This record gives sequence, structure tokens and C-alpha cells, in this order.
Amino acid sequence: MKKFLFAIAFFLIANAGFAQDAFKKDVLKFLEMSGVQNSYKKAMEQYTQDIPAEKKAEFNKEFDASLKGLLDKMADLYMTKLTHDDVKAVIKFYESPAGKKVTGVSQSNEFIEKATALGQEWGQGVGEMLQKYMQ
Repeated sequence: MKKFLFAIAFFLIANAGFAQDAFKKDVLKFLEMSGVQNSYKKAMEQYTQDIPAEKKAEFNKEFDASLKGLLDKMADLYMTKLTHDDVKAVIKFYESPAGKKVTGVSQSNEFIEKATALGQEWGQGVGEMLQKYMQ
């Protein structure tokens, strides 16, 4: 009887582990499809223009490893706030024609540049507002 219970417990634990792996894989897919990963890469391009050409490949390798670690941690965070079914529904949206259009627009260089400019303009206004209230 003990062997039977042990076998059942082992099966349930292994099954839960596989389910978590599938869940995390889907969350990472969602992060890629949503453009989070691409946004970090595009943002970093602005800061890496001064890196000498002979060092860029090594930097990119290290940056990609660092980004993978960040995305892994973000996936863990999403897994505490969303269910696997939630993530599957979002992926289904991103795979739809409307979802593809949204990601295509939001990940285009033109859109990112304009959104960045809007954010910078807003940030300057907030900075001025802060100064007004800090005096």
C-alpha cells in the first residue's frame, strides 16, 4: 500500500511540474508576442551606440543572457497573478488577426520612436510640475 501511495504522490508531483513548465513556457511566449522582449532590445539600442564595433557582439551576448534572466523572473511574477488559462487566452488573442495588427503596430520602429518622444515630453512636464511643488 505504501508503494502505491508513493507512486501516486510521485505521479502527481511530476504532473504538477510538467504543468508548471508548460505554464511558464506559455508566459514566456506571451512576453515575446506582446513585444516586451523586443521593447527592451530596442530601448537598449539607444544606449549602446557608443560601444565600439569590436565589442558589440560580446555586449549583445551578455545582454541577451541578462534579458533572458529578467524575462524568466517576469514570467514567475506573471504566474502569481494570472492563471494558465488567462495566458492561453492572451496568446490566442495575439495569434488572431487583430492581435497581430496590434503587435505589428506597437513594435514598429516608427511607433516606438513616437511613443518614446511622447513619454519624454510627458516626463519633462512632470519634472517641471515636481519642481513647482518642491519649492
